[in-house]
Amino acid sequence: MTLVEVMVGMAIFTILGGLLTGFVIDMLRSSTGTSTRVSNVDQLRVAMDDVTKALRTAVRPEQLNPGCTGTCDAAFLAASASSVAFYANYGAAGKAQLTVFRVEQNLPDHPGTGRFVEERQSAAIPAGTTTVPSCGAGCTKRTLATGLIWPVAAADPAFAFADDQCSDFTTPVDKADIACVVVDLPIVGARDNPGTSARSTVFLPNSVMGR
Repeated sequence: MTLVEVMVGMAIFTILGGLLTGFVIDMLRSSTGTSTRVSNVDQLRVAMDDVTKALRTAVRPEQLNPGCTGTCDAAFLAASASSVAFYANYGAAGKAQLTVFRVEQNLPDHPGTGRFVEERQSAAIPAGTTTVPSCGAGCTKRTLATGLIWPVAAADPAFAFADDQCSDFTTPVDKADIACVVVDLPIVGARDNPGTSARSTVFLPNSVMGR
């Protein structure tokens, strides 16, 4: 075997090795991306189940406690494209528990994505509360899903609201008249995979009942 033949053989081997290495790397990236996407989708399903169940319990504080004073005639304290704060009836006698769901910027180890979190204030009716308090003492916070699209755009909201007709989700509605909520939580697409969105329309039977 001549030196030229050896060099040609080595060149071919190097090219084939490089192609094989690139193929293996692509396969590993695809597998990792698919695994991450599946995990995010599973989280999203659980998160959507939690938020829809909680929203269906939305209640005006005055419904549970006729002696309530202050801001007691609206089930919702805040409503925006990325968050919602409302009084939920989890079964505590005479108490409406302030609950917040929001999409916020994810932790530094996942830049450019958002996470879906839940905050539950202590089971009490805040008298005269007009703003959402920070999650401090007596509040529990947990992350329900990660890998969401961030930031949330006003044209593509995570939350949209309507009155009891449940038809117009683009026109602003007064918080006291919210009776229907669309929840739309899109996750970032993994490499070579499209993103996935979980979407649900929730009718709130108690938020305007009896008004």
